Amino acid sequence: METEEDQESAPSDCEGWRDIIAEGGLDFLPPERIVAAVQALGPEADERVLGPLLNYLADKITRLLHRHVGKSKPNRKEIISRAHFALLEDILQPDTADGVGLRTAFGARVFYRAIDAIRKEDKLPAREPSYEQFDTLRREPRVEQIHWTREEQEAYVEEVLMTIPDPKKRFAFRLHMEGVPAKSKKGFSISDALRISDKTAMKWIAEVQELLKCTLGEKP
Repeated sequence: METEEDQESAPSDCEGWRDIIAEGGLDFLPPERIVAAVQALGPEADERVLGPLLNYLADKITRLLHRHVGKSKPNRKEIISRAHFALLEDILQPDTADGVGLRTAFGARVFYRAIDAIRKEDKLPAREPSYEQFDTLRREPRVEQIHWTREEQEAYVEEVLMTIPDPKKRFAFRLHMEGVPAKSKKGFSISDALRISDKTAMKWIAEVQELLKCTLGEKP
Protein backbone atom coordinates (compact mmCIF):
# COMPACT_ATOMS: atom_id res chain seq x y z
CA MET A 1 0.00 0.00 0.00
CA GLU A 2 1.17 3.50 -0.77
CA THR A 3 2.33 5.77 1.99
CA GLU A 4 1.33 9.39 2.40
CA GLU A 5 4.51 10.49 0.64
CA ASP A 6 3.67 8.30 -2.37
CA GLN A 7 0.18 9.76 -2.76
CA GLU A 8 0.77 13.13 -4.36
CA SER A 9 -2.50 13.60 -6.25
CA ALA A 10 -3.45 17.24 -6.75
CA PRO A 11 -6.63 18.25 -4.87
CA SER A 12 -8.62 18.39 -8.12
CA ASP A 13 -7.21 15.14 -9.59
CA CYS A 14 -10.39 13.04 -9.59
CA GLU A 15 -8.71 9.96 -11.06
CA GLY A 16 -5.90 10.13 -8.51
CA TRP A 17 -8.38 10.30 -5.63
CA ARG A 18 -10.36 7.39 -7.09
CA ASP A 19 -7.19 5.31 -6.95
CA ILE A 20 -6.41 6.35 -3.37
CA ILE A 21 -9.95 5.45 -2.28
CA ALA A 22 -9.80 2.07 -4.04
CA GLU A 23 -6.50 1.25 -2.33
CA GLY A 24 -7.77 2.26 1.12
CA GLY A 25 -5.27 5.11 1.32
CA LEU A 26 -7.39 7.79 3.02
CA ASP A 27 -6.24 6.73 6.50
CA PHE A 28 -2.66 7.60 5.51
CA LEU A 29 -3.51 11.21 4.61
CA PRO A 30 -4.04 14.26 6.84
CA PRO A 31 -7.72 15.32 6.92
CA GLU A 32 -6.69 18.81 5.79
CA ARG A 33 -5.62 17.36 2.44
CA ILE A 34 -8.92 15.52 2.02
CA VAL A 35 -10.87 18.70 2.81
CA ALA A 36 -8.79 20.54 0.20
CA ALA A 37 -9.68 17.84 -2.33
CA VAL A 38 -13.42 18.06 -1.61
CA GLN A 39 -13.30 21.84 -1.95
CA ALA A 40 -11.28 21.72 -5.17
CA LEU A 41 -13.44 19.03 -6.76
CA GLY A 42 -16.67 20.84 -5.89
CA PRO A 43 -20.21 19.54 -5.30
CA GLU A 44 -20.63 18.46 -8.94
CA ALA A 45 -17.71 16.02 -8.81
CA ASP A 46 -18.07 12.30 -9.45
CA GLU A 47 -20.13 10.93 -6.55
CA ARG A 48 -17.95 7.80 -6.52
CA VAL A 49 -15.11 10.07 -5.41
CA LEU A 50 -16.88 12.85 -3.54
CA GLY A 51 -19.07 10.48 -1.52
CA PRO A 52 -16.25 8.43 0.05
CA LEU A 53 -14.24 11.60 0.78
CA LEU A 54 -17.16 13.27 2.55
CA ASN A 55 -18.04 10.06 4.42
CA TYR A 56 -14.47 9.76 5.64
CA LEU A 57 -14.45 13.37 6.88
CA ALA A 58 -17.89 12.95 8.47
CA ASP A 59 -16.65 9.95 10.46
CA LYS A 60 -13.51 11.83 11.47
CA ILE A 61 -15.56 14.80 12.68
CA THR A 62 -17.89 12.51 14.63
CA ARG A 63 -15.00 10.87 16.47
CA LEU A 64 -13.46 14.23 17.38
CA LEU A 65 -16.76 15.69 18.57
CA HIS A 66 -17.41 12.69 20.81
CA ARG A 67 -13.98 13.26 22.33
CA HIS A 68 -14.56 16.98 22.92
CA VAL A 69 -18.16 16.89 24.20
CA GLY A 70 -18.08 15.13 27.57
CA LYS A 71 -20.45 12.22 28.26
CA SER A 72 -21.86 14.03 31.29
CA LYS A 73 -22.88 17.03 29.21
CA PRO A 74 -26.68 17.54 29.06
CA ASN A 75 -28.07 17.29 25.51
CA ARG A 76 -24.75 15.83 24.35
CA LYS A 77 -26.32 14.13 21.34
CA GLU A 78 -27.95 17.36 20.14
CA ILE A 79 -24.74 19.37 20.66
CA ILE A 80 -22.74 16.88 18.61
CA SER A 81 -25.40 16.70 15.91
CA ARG A 82 -25.58 20.48 15.46
CA ALA A 83 -21.80 20.91 15.39
CA HIS A 84 -21.44 17.98 12.98
CA PHE A 85 -23.97 19.40 10.52
CA ALA A 86 -22.37 22.86 10.65
CA LEU A 87 -18.89 21.46 10.02
CA LEU A 88 -20.03 19.43 7.02
CA GLU A 89 -21.55 22.60 5.59
CA ASP A 90 -18.27 24.41 6.23
CA ILE A 91 -16.31 21.83 4.24
CA LEU A 92 -18.34 22.76 1.15
CA GLN A 93 -17.72 26.49 1.62
CA PRO A 94 -14.00 26.95 0.89
CA ASP A 95 -14.00 30.75 1.07
CA THR A 96 -15.41 31.07 4.59
CA ALA A 97 -13.22 31.28 7.70
CA ASP A 98 -14.29 27.79 8.77
CA GLY A 99 -13.78 26.44 5.26
CA VAL A 100 -10.23 27.76 5.33
CA GLY A 101 -9.69 26.50 8.87
CA LEU A 102 -10.77 22.96 8.07
CA ARG A 103 -8.30 22.63 5.21
CA THR A 104 -5.41 24.13 7.17
CA ALA A 105 -5.98 23.04 10.81
CA PHE A 106 -8.76 20.44 10.78
CA GLY A 107 -8.53 19.17 14.36
CA ALA A 108 -8.33 22.60 15.94
CA ARG A 109 -11.26 23.88 13.86
CA VAL A 110 -13.44 20.95 14.93
CA PHE A 111 -12.39 21.60 18.53
CA TYR A 112 -13.45 25.25 18.36
CA ARG A 113 -16.80 24.33 16.80
CA ALA A 114 -17.39 21.81 19.60
CA ILE A 115 -16.57 24.34 22.31
CA ASP A 116 -18.71 26.96 20.58
CA ALA A 117 -21.65 24.52 20.46
CA ILE A 118 -21.22 23.70 24.15
CA ARG A 119 -21.15 27.38 25.11
CA LYS A 120 -24.25 28.09 23.03
CA GLU A 121 -26.02 25.26 24.82
CA ASP A 122 -24.96 26.80 28.14
CA LYS A 123 -26.05 30.23 26.86
CA LEU A 124 -22.52 31.60 27.18
CA PRO A 125 -20.79 33.85 24.64
CA ALA A 126 -18.56 32.12 22.11
CA ARG A 127 -14.81 32.30 22.71
CA GLU A 128 -13.54 31.24 19.33
CA PRO A 129 -10.66 33.27 17.87
CA SER A 130 -10.70 34.41 14.29
CA TYR A 131 -8.76 32.39 11.73
CA GLU A 132 -6.06 35.08 11.76
CA GLN A 133 -5.74 34.73 15.53
CA PHE A 134 -5.55 30.94 15.29
CA ASP A 135 -2.74 31.26 12.74
CA THR A 136 -0.59 32.91 15.44
CA LEU A 137 -1.35 30.44 18.24
CA ARG A 138 2.23 29.20 18.48
CA ARG A 139 3.71 32.68 18.42
CA GLU A 140 1.50 34.71 20.76
CA PRO A 141 0.38 33.67 24.26
CA ARG A 142 -3.40 33.45 24.67
CA VAL A 143 -4.03 34.77 28.16
CA GLU A 144 -7.79 34.24 27.96
CA GLN A 145 -7.27 30.47 27.78
CA ILE A 146 -6.01 30.38 31.36
CA HIS A 147 -9.69 30.37 32.40
CA TRP A 148 -10.75 27.45 30.22
CA THR A 149 -12.39 24.51 31.97
CA ARG A 150 -10.34 21.36 32.52
CA GLU A 151 -12.41 19.57 29.87
CA GLU A 152 -11.61 22.29 27.33
CA GLN A 153 -7.92 22.28 28.16
CA GLU A 154 -7.60 18.49 28.00
CA ALA A 155 -9.28 18.46 24.59
CA TYR A 156 -7.03 21.21 23.34
CA VAL A 157 -3.88 19.53 24.69
CA GLU A 158 -4.79 16.48 22.63
CA GLU A 159 -5.16 18.62 19.50
CA VAL A 160 -1.79 20.28 20.14
CA LEU A 161 -0.19 16.85 20.51
CA MET A 162 -1.65 15.81 17.16
CA THR A 163 0.21 18.68 15.47
CA ILE A 164 3.52 17.04 16.47
CA PRO A 165 4.57 14.93 13.47
CA ASP A 166 6.73 12.44 15.40
CA PRO A 167 4.42 9.73 16.86
CA LYS A 168 7.12 8.59 19.30
CA LYS A 169 7.35 12.08 20.76
CA ARG A 170 3.55 12.22 21.15
CA PHE A 171 3.58 8.82 22.87
CA ALA A 172 6.42 9.91 25.15
CA PHE A 173 4.40 12.89 26.38
CA ARG A 174 1.26 10.80 26.89
CA LEU A 175 3.32 8.45 29.07
CA HIS A 176 4.62 11.50 30.93
CA MET A 177 1.04 12.64 31.57
CA GLU A 178 0.31 9.18 32.98
CA GLY A 179 3.12 9.65 35.49
CA VAL A 180 5.71 7.43 33.83
CA PRO A 181 9.22 8.77 34.59
CA ALA A 182 11.48 9.84 31.74
CA LYS A 183 14.32 7.81 33.20
CA SER A 184 14.52 5.24 35.90
CA LYS A 185 17.13 2.81 37.10
CA LYS A 186 14.40 0.48 38.28
CA GLY A 187 10.98 -0.15 36.78
CA PHE A 188 9.24 1.11 33.67
CA SER A 189 10.38 4.38 32.10
CA ILE A 190 9.74 6.39 28.93
CA SER A 191 13.29 5.85 27.72
CA ASP A 192 12.89 2.08 28.18
CA ALA A 193 9.49 1.98 26.46
CA LEU A 194 10.68 3.86 23.37
CA ARG A 195 14.26 2.59 23.39
CA ILE A 196 15.70 6.09 23.45
CA SER A 197 18.25 7.71 25.72
CA ASP A 198 17.24 9.38 28.99
CA LYS A 199 18.47 12.68 27.54
CA THR A 200 16.23 12.35 24.47
CA ALA A 201 13.20 11.44 26.58
CA MET A 202 13.65 14.50 28.80
CA LYS A 203 14.30 16.72 25.78
CA TRP A 204 11.09 15.61 24.05
CA ILE A 205 9.01 16.18 27.17
CA ALA A 206 10.48 19.65 27.67
CA GLU A 207 9.78 20.57 24.03
CA VAL A 208 6.13 19.53 24.25
CA GLN A 209 5.70 21.30 27.60
CA GLU A 210 7.07 24.50 26.07
CA LEU A 211 4.68 24.20 23.13
CA LEU A 212 1.74 23.70 25.46
CA LYS A 213 2.74 26.64 27.64
CA CYS A 214 2.79 28.97 24.63
CA THR A 215 -0.39 27.59 23.10
CA LEU A 216 -2.46 27.56 26.28
CA GLY A 217 -1.41 31.06 27.22
CA GLU A 218 0.88 30.30 30.14
CA LYS A 219 4.12 32.12 30.67
CA PRO A 220 7.20 29.98 29.99
